[in-house]
Amino acid sequence: MTNKSLFDNHYSDDRACWTAFRQGDKVAFSVIYQNHLDALFNYGMKVIPDRNLVKDSLQDLFIDLWRNRLNLSETDQIRYYLYTAFRRKLIREAQKSRRLSVLVSSADIAETVVLSVDHLIISEELKLERKALLLRGLKKIPMRQQEVLNLLYYENYTYEQISQMMGIHVKSVYTLAWKAFASLRKGLRDHS
Repeated sequence: MTNKSLFDNHYSDDRACWTAFRQGDKVAFSVIYQNHLDALFNYGMKVIPDRNLVKDSLQDLFIDLWRNRLNLSETDQIRYYLYTAFRRKLIREAQKSRRLSVLVSSADIAETVVLSVDHLIISEELKLERKALLLRGLKKIPMRQQEVLNLLYYENYTYEQISQMMGIHVKSVYTLAWKAFASLRKGLRDHS
């Protein structure tokens, strides 16, 4: 048996790898980083399509994980734990830097020649209002419902995969998704 296969076996179990990392094992931390970095980046780009913000937030996430490793809870599903923590950090950073606001692009500038300024302002305000309404609605639903929606629509996992990832029955995943949609629909109806 080679050293590589010993390495793979020692860190292949999420619970053992996470525990080793929490105890200060730099190799375990490196394994977590390497195994999840690309998936987290892709996930972040689907949540907030701002490459620099996603990269910065991802770097901050891993720095925070290392610094706070002794205070982290146990997990046997590292990817789910990271997705949840990363999503929170990403949205918090986006709100902090106000990058969720609409930026003026060259296409917007070209439109101003054709459309009146009033029309553009109204259009942008409606877009911002819809985004803000959706974000408020998403914040109001429970975290587990948020995660189910993110895993379904941003990560394209199946209900069965999500059930395994979250450690719940498939029927519970369907229920969480249905409740999330019902809450979002109700919030949109109540607002209009």
